[in-house]
Amino acid sequence: SSAPAIRRGDTVRVSIDTDSFSVSYSAVATQDGRVGETIALRGNDAKALMSAIVTGPGRARLMD
Repeated sequence: SSAPAIRRGDTVRVSIDTDSFSVSYSAVATQDGRVGETIALRGNDAKALMSAIVTGPGRARLMD
């Protein structure tokens, strides 16, 4: 099997894409993830976890 595109503890560039704008920010992966998988990320607020889809090495897209 292929190596994870994101490893636990990596800083990940998370993007949010809508029709009108695109935002990206940094979050920390809490688990390994391969492209297409959904992983949990921890943002600046360490208590808040968010789910995002791995799109490539060190990159993920927030779930709508």
